[in-house]
Amino acid sequence: MSTKSVGQVVLDRFKQGVVRWRSAIAAAAREVPRPEEWPASADADPLAAVQARIAKAQEHLRFALDELGQAEADVGTLSDSRNTARLAFDDRARQLRKELEALQAGAGNIARQGIQLRERKAQLEALRDLLAQRTADLTTLVGKRGTVLDRLEELRDARFHARALVASNLNKVLAPRIRIAVSQAGQFDAFSSAIADALKGSGLRYGDLAPALAKKISPRELLEAAESDDVAFIADATGITLDRTARLLAHLREADLGALGTASVEDLVDFQLLDGADYKDISELSTGQRCTVVLPIVLRHTDRMLIVDQPEDHIDNAFIADTLILSVLARDPASQIIFTSHNANIPVLGGANHVVQLGSDGKRGFPLASASLETPAIVQAITSVMEGGLQAFEKRRSFYGRHKST
Repeated sequence: MSTKSVGQVVLDRFKQGVVRWRSAIAAAAREVPRPEEWPASADADPLAAVQARIAKAQEHLRFALDELGQAEADVGTLSDSRNTARLAFDDRARQLRKELEALQAGAGNIARQGIQLRERKAQLEALRDLLAQRTADLTTLVGKRGTVLDRLEELRDARFHARALVASNLNKVLAPRIRIAVSQAGQFDAFSSAIADALKGSGLRYGDLAPALAKKISPRELLEAAESDDVAFIADATGITLDRTARLLAHLREADLGALGTASVEDLVDFQLLDGADYKDISELSTGQRCTVVLPIVLRHTDRMLIVDQPEDHIDNAFIADTLILSVLARDPASQIIFTSHNANIPVLGGANHVVQLGSDGKRGFPLASASLETPAIVQAITSVMEGGLQAFEKRRSFYGRHKST
């Protein structure tokens, strides 16, 4: 194709040269000098022989122009022939180009696929390395989490034992009227609610499953069972079928296992009051009886100052004398309690360090007496205000004296 094209250009240039030369000769032939008419009176025309030569030259020029025309035609024939051959080569080249382009397109697709596969391979290798790193990181984090969860369990155990010790000490002081018992991890309602929230949208009857799970297994056990897909453990612990357990764990793995695994399961504290020969739970008691239970426990907070307003409104004198006063006397001497009361047993039996008698004009309160318990003014205030006066006090003393033996 290149050779044919170069030859065609050579022929075209040569033809153009012939055309230019023939045109130049034709123009020159047209410029033949014309002699003037020789005067009639003069001698014979001296240019006649010269004009014969000029005519002969014109004849030669016409012949040259004819030859050049033939040469131009010959070059045109050669050009047409070579151009026809070139066109045939063009057709063949066009067909070859189509075939080549098809091959190149296929090769290009293969090459692109090869590039994509190499890129994908590189990505997979990078992901494999990343997976190995993430797996190592996960193993480390799981180990750290296990350590933290161990520590959390230790703290909860320590908290339970501390509560049990407090309950034991309170029982020693408040027995037999009041009894306190602590059950470790006995309040699982919050854990049950967390499980129910995690199971919403699962299609499972989480209202039944959540309490069964919360009651039988700990948050950590549920967390680790969900991560390891330990269907058998959950099924054995709760009595749930294997199929439901598998669906349960599959759904839990999509939930926030961290929050679920650290859900708080509080200790359960039972407060009971001796009523006759039986102990009753605080939930079964009246308002006054509940105060009978709670007040002595509140008084055991020896590390803070307590203000107690008229406790006799809800408890009787027997309880004040038998239990409340014992709680007061058992407190640390350095601790402080401020009572407001109309009951003389509290300051007298409790051994008050300081007593303030208050009066009022209906608009404001003000102290009438303020001194230690043994001060005459305070004794007068107790006998007159709290005991109903000296006569009432003496009458009660006489009554107690007559019935002391019984």
